Amino acid sequence: MARQLTLPGSHLWDGGPDTGHDPLRAYPEVEPQVISRHAREIGLSGELLVMSKLIRIGFTVLQPPDHLHHDLMMVWQNRLLRVQVKATTRPYKGAYRFTMSKGYRNNPLGTRPYERCDYDLAALVILPEECVFFTAERRERHCLPVSVIAQLRAHPTHSLFEALSELRQTPS
Repeated sequence: MARQLTLPGSHLWDGGPDTGHDPLRAYPEVEPQVISRHAREIGLSGELLVMSKLIRIGFTVLQPPDHLHHDLMMVWQNRLLRVQVKATTRPYKGAYRFTMSKGYRNNPLGTRPYERCDYDLAALVILPEECVFFTAERRERHCLPVSVIAQLRAHPTHSLFEALSELRQTPS
């Protein structure tokens, strides 16, 4: 009989009842503190969702080294575009909000705005809905009303091609 080997210190779920070892197992029905403690996992989930969506429609997508100020790179018209992914987990006052800043609250450098050279496209991920809105528009904050979910589901690539069209008109 085949046996799954485990890494030292790792716990594999045995398919039994939730033992409380994995606080994200009930996502998206988790407390805000859990989301905050697992911000890296939430961010990675957003990046992987964007990668999946781009790859499924034929784009080549690459993951850059961690020290760069963008999360992904995609090939478009023989250009390498830098994509910054921002994920949110719940609406606030009827809208999903995204703050376009680098760094994090307890970072010695704090949070600071992106420079123009940091990214070309923003991918705004509404994680519980598995929807992505792409934009080339530069703002400190983006706000998407909850009503946009239906449009993103009906036309999942529309915002991407709109953003790419904007980039086509912008000098490199």
